[in-house]
Amino acid sequence: MYEADRTLVERMRAGDQRAFDEFFNVSARRLAAFIARRSALDSASLEDIVQCTLIKAVRKLDSYRGEAALFTWIAEIGRHELADVRRKAARRPAHVSLD
Repeated sequence: MYEADRTLVERMRAGDQRAFDEFFNVSARRLAAFIARRSALDSASLEDIVQCTLIKAVRKLDSYRGEAALFTWIAEIGRHELADVRRKAARRPAHVSLD
């Protein structure tokens, strides 16, 4: 069912640079839209989450089993990244302007 995704992942595992380029070109835009719909982050923070998510996805390629679409798997990693950002923000004290 997700043969194209499995093939892309196998090519990345084998070190195929074109596969990595395809992965990042397609996934980054979709992931940015996915995260943006779920948050009110500024563009720099949004880019940080996308970048961290894609880095984690590449590092965890061996855990992708192909039972779901590759983007579904990536989006789940992104959801966890966004939750981490929210948890960290909640732990920081609120800044009060002295003006």
